[in-house]
Amino acid sequence: MIASRLSALRIRFLDVLETRLNEVEALRDALEAGGLPQAVREDHVRAICFAAHKTVGVAATLGFADLGMLSQRVELAATDHLEHREPPTTPRMVVALTDDMLGEMALILAQAGR
Repeated sequence: MIASRLSALRIRFLDVLETRLNEVEALRDALEAGGLPQAVREDHVRAICFAAHKTVGVAATLGFADLGMLSQRVELAATDHLEHREPPTTPRMVVALTDDMLGEMALILAQAGR
C-alpha cells in the first residue's frame, strides 16, 4: 500500500519536475544573457529560489537526495543574493548553481525515460 502510494507520488513528482526544469531553464537563460533591468533580474532570481525551495524537501523524501542538496544550495544562494548578505552572492553565482540543479533534474528525467 505504502509502496504504491510512494510510486504514484514519484510519478507525479517527475511530471512536476519536467515542467519545473523548463521554467527554471528559461529563467536561468534570461539571467545568463544579461541586460535585464535590476527589478526583472531580481524577479528571476526570486522565481528560481521559489522553484528550488519547492524541490528541496520533496526530492529528498522521494529518494532524490542529490537533487534535494543541489536545490538547497540554489535556494540559499538566491536568498543570500536577494537579502544582500555578505559576502555578496551575484546572479552569476546563482546561475552556476542553478546549472548544477538543472543537470540533476535532467539526469533524473532521463533515467525515468522522459
